Amino acid sequence: MPLVGLTSLSSLVHQAGVSAGKRVLVLGGSSATGMMGLQIARAYGASRIVTTCSPRNAELVARLGATKVIDYRRDDVWRVIKESGERFDVIYDTVGAGRSTWEGASSGGLAEGGQLVTITGDVQREMDLTELFTRGYHIVSRKLWCWLWLGGAGYHMYTQPSGSHADLLELDRLVAHGQLEVVLDQQFNFEIEQVKSAFDYLMTGHASGKVVISMIR
Repeated sequence: MPLVGLTSLSSLVHQAGVSAGKRVLVLGGSSATGMMGLQIARAYGASRIVTTCSPRNAELVARLGATKVIDYRRDDVWRVIKESGERFDVIYDTVGAGRSTWEGASSGGLAEGGQLVTITGDVQREMDLTELFTRGYHIVSRKLWCWLWLGGAGYHMYTQPSGSHADLLELDRLVAHGQLEVVLDQQFNFEIEQVKSAFDYLMTGHASGKVVISMIR
C-alpha cells in the first residue's frame, strides 16, 4: 500500500491536480500503481476514467473505477482515443510504452492545460549518464512544448517515489472510507521453493494485484 499508494497519490493529486470533473486516462490500469490510480481518481471526483488493460482484467478495473476499458493487445490505444475525439485533463502513465505515450498525448490525447505524469519515462534501462541526460532533455523539451502549444499543459516524470506523513494519513482516510483497497492476486508461503515460485510468477508480468509472501505458517 505505501509505495504504490504514495506514488499514485503524488502523481495524480500533487503533480496532475486531479479533482472533481476531470477526465483521466490511466495507462496500465491493472498494474499495482494503475489500480491505485483508478481508485484515487474516482475518490477525487474524476468524471471520466479511461484505462488500458487486457480483457481478463477488464471487470477488475471497472470495479475499481474505470468507466471505459481499452484492450491494448487488440487495439492501437492512441488511434482509439483519436477516433473517439476524447481529450484528457490528466494522463497517468504506469507502463512505459516508450515514445508512443508522448506522441499520442501531444498529438491530441492531452487537453489544453492538461497534465501528463509518467512514472517510467520512455525507456527502462540501467541509469547511466546517457540515460540521465536523455531524461533531462525529455523533461525540459516536453515541458516547454506543453507550455507553448497546449495552453500551459504540463509534463512530469515522477520516477523517485516520495511522500509525507500527511500523504500517509490521506491514504488511511481513503481506506477508512472504503475508497481505496489493495488487490491481492496470490499468496505464497515463506519457504524457499514457494518464494522462487512467487518471484517467477511476478516476473511473468501477469499478476492482477499484489503477490504476497506470508511469514505466518
